[in-house]
Amino acid sequence: MALWLLNYQAWEFEPGLFLKDVAPRPGNPFGSAAAAGIVLLTSEEEARVLSHPFHKVPLITSVSADRKLYGEEAAKRRGAPVPAEGVRRGIMHMRNAPASVYWFRLEINGKIVGHKIGWAFDWRQRLRQFNSIALSTLGGLRYRQHSIQDFNTAREAYNVEQGLLKAFDHLRHSSNREVITGIKVKQIEEVWHVHITSVMLGSRLQ
Repeated sequence: MALWLLNYQAWEFEPGLFLKDVAPRPGNPFGSAAAAGIVLLTSEEEARVLSHPFHKVPLITSVSADRKLYGEEAAKRRGAPVPAEGVRRGIMHMRNAPASVYWFRLEINGKIVGHKIGWAFDWRQRLRQFNSIALSTLGGLRYRQHSIQDFNTAREAYNVEQGLLKAFDHLRHSSNREVITGIKVKQIEEVWHVHITSVMLGSRLQ
């Protein structure tokens, strides 16, 4: 019987965490002992480690693990290259730069199969990135611009994007939570207009 372990979450510590500070043991037993197996921390050492700032990070999974969890077809989709939405924590120094919320239609042979809602500093570049990966010229998926709303800051754009996605939470695709399916264009237009108008009016009144 084969046993396998699967990680579900991962964290990253902020810079400045050093072994010599959290586990100052005489002779440093970690070097040689770690070669033979796992060296356990004492409760005091564990407390020092957990007191250091850390944050959750995306967990990279293997195709084989995804296959066990989600099935063959889902594993292929999850393992395939996808347009990068950007690591938001890596660009937050630009949170005050202008950005846009976009709504792209997903089409196959002219038929709408879904809708992509997101935010970007350059929505035109994002659209090109999506279509370059989708290989629409070979009969694959094509992303088409439907509506764009510009905002003064990336923070505003991000908050609006999250609000829109939350409004359609029950329709978000399991393989990509920024894609919604099973809804008519007119229904999205109504929510889009009401939500963005209220946000823009609210920001102007502040």
